[in-house]
Amino acid sequence: MNHILQKFFVIPSIYKGNFVDIDREINAAYQAYPFPWPNEKQYEQYTKEDALKTLDFFEDALKQFIKQFRLDFSFFKDKVVIDLGAGVGWDAFCLARNGAKSVYAVDNSGSSVKHGERFAQLLGIPNVKFFQCSLYELDRIGETSDVIISKGVLHHIFDLPGFVKALSHITKDRTQMLLAHSSYSSLMGFIHYFYNHLAWTLGGADLEKRIDVGVKLFRGWHWQLTDDLLRHRVNDLTGVFYMARSSGQIMKDFQRGGFLIRKIPGENFMSLYPRLKEHHRQMLEIEKNKPLRKLRRFLAMGLVETFHVLSLCAPVIDRLLGRIYKFFFSKPAHLFFVQRSPSLKRNDNPVLVG
Repeated sequence: MNHILQKFFVIPSIYKGNFVDIDREINAAYQAYPFPWPNEKQYEQYTKEDALKTLDFFEDALKQFIKQFRLDFSFFKDKVVIDLGAGVGWDAFCLARNGAKSVYAVDNSGSSVKHGERFAQLLGIPNVKFFQCSLYELDRIGETSDVIISKGVLHHIFDLPGFVKALSHITKDRTQMLLAHSSYSSLMGFIHYFYNHLAWTLGGADLEKRIDVGVKLFRGWHWQLTDDLLRHRVNDLTGVFYMARSSGQIMKDFQRGGFLIRKIPGENFMSLYPRLKEHHRQMLEIEKNKPLRKLRRFLAMGLVETFHVLSLCAPVIDRLLGRIYKFFFSKPAHLFFVQRSPSLKRNDNPVLVG
């Protein structure tokens, strides 16, 4: 077969599970580039002041995440929480300092766990415990939880039914889960997935080649990063494979595993507006010395304000504009509320237990 045509069989081969071991590739990628969300200061250099500042940033982001489930931090009060794919544990620390009884931060990256344990000491948060293990080996934790949270992880999992099966070891009757899975069902989300799949098609099993392709594809998205930091960021976008799944497929996998699951509806524009306004203000400050980007940012801010005025007219317009904005200008995730409750029928909806 022609070597160019052969490349286009990479993606279907991945989905069939006979190209490379995706889970092994993920581990290799994060060992080579251990900080998928870098800034100019590496974690080894973080002082307590740096850690507190970063924690405040992540706490605001986590607050917005759980708000989409119509919840606040009181939901976690006095509960045992497991954070799957915790990284260095920012979300786990936020939950611990906002009332959680104890938090188990689980990640398969040794470097992330090492940094997380240092940050726990630095911040004086004793009720966060780190576990380094695969998400298919959750029985190693040896604990069950009241709540499980997982952000930005499920789309990296190749064997989703295997992960669902592993959840049985850390859940009990009425354990509740807040889960997010990256979505390709928007313009920006589709581009994200397309670039990721293109990098794998052209780079194949070679991590560095995948990242070389990804740097060219995503350069416009991360122009403000230095070259070495760019490779860390792009690794998370193209070095690691994104499993494209529909929300229906995800729900079926959980239902077959004995869990009740429902999808969380998207936000309307009014609820998006404060975050969008602040985001564009911050980006304008970063891009103020780039005339073209500055102009584009002003146009985006103008569009946000126009949508805001229109959204005040009627609730139906508010919901419609929220969907339009998300489709064209954001990378929305599928959000799911899941509950283990063998006593209920499988077609029942999971019920929030505060």
